[in-house]
Amino acid sequence: MEKRVATLPLTHIYALFYNIFVALYVGIEVIIMNKFTLHEFTANIHSFRATACHIVPPIAVKLAKEIGSNIHDFPSLREWRSSAAPLGRDLTKSLQLQWRVPVQGLYGMTETTAVIALTDRGNLTNPSGAVGRLAPNLEAKTVDGELCLKGPNITIGYHNRPEANAATFDAEGYMHTGDIVQVDDEGFIYVVDRMKELIKYNGFQVAPAEIEDHLLHHELIQDAAVVGVNNFSRSTELPLAFVVPLSGSVGHGECSAEEMANIIMEYLAARVSPHKKLRGGIIFVTAIPKSPSGKIMRRQLKDYANGKKESLPELKVLRFGAPVPPL
Repeated sequence: MEKRVATLPLTHIYALFYNIFVALYVGIEVIIMNKFTLHEFTANIHSFRATACHIVPPIAVKLAKEIGSNIHDFPSLREWRSSAAPLGRDLTKSLQLQWRVPVQGLYGMTETTAVIALTDRGNLTNPSGAVGRLAPNLEAKTVDGELCLKGPNITIGYHNRPEANAATFDAEGYMHTGDIVQVDDEGFIYVVDRMKELIKYNGFQVAPAEIEDHLLHHELIQDAAVVGVNNFSRSTELPLAFVVPLSGSVGHGECSAEEMANIIMEYLAARVSPHKKLRGGIIFVTAIPKSPSGKIMRRQLKDYANGKKESLPELKVLRFGAPVPPL
């Protein structure tokens, strides 16, 4: 029988659907934690012999970066399941390599009753980074890369919000998700990023999640978030990274902030197209602010990067200067 350790807030549709609705319907044992700590989470997996755990990308980062692994500690664990935000291919591979446990992507929204795409439970070798194939009874189309859906599990609209409904639902009845996706020849869906979070650089669209995935693969980076910073002289946005360096890697003898910034920029430049370089620079911080459901507080970070320091009064910036590469 499947057994899960639940650490995500049950006020979020992802945790509510899988750890309450589905678990009760199917008959799955769920161990519910009051709050997440990495030590308690991993201890519960071991103690209760969990077979599967639903996580979000920030937890995946901690599992891949902050803890040593021993496959014999979790002999019962069969898979991780990740949702709520895109889990990049590099991070997926790192997590699988670290724990030797497959990572399955899930994809849904509150407006879709938590389900958009599903993975085949009998096939744990789905493509890295994929969130599965379109769920049964759903119709889909893409408009300029945005996924649009129609089906019985889609909300009929937002209560007393006619403007939001007009912006979300088109004349054919499709709901516009606001997610940019890619679909391969076998029907697997890959979530690139949210439309509203894309950085517009000189006419190019830059997906923060893609850059973050590359950064998180670097051995000296603990965590990262990418936003667009306004450059009024060029009338464009520039990609800027907030980076949490690995403890002791910056300013403690190993390398200076400027040296590490150059290392990161050169590392990224070798892996992405020119318009995706960190032309806005790097800000080293002690932690990336995230919501209770694990999503990066990107709007507040963007406001902070654009001079509105009051948007994140508790953000602790490591007072290092990071060079800004030429435009």
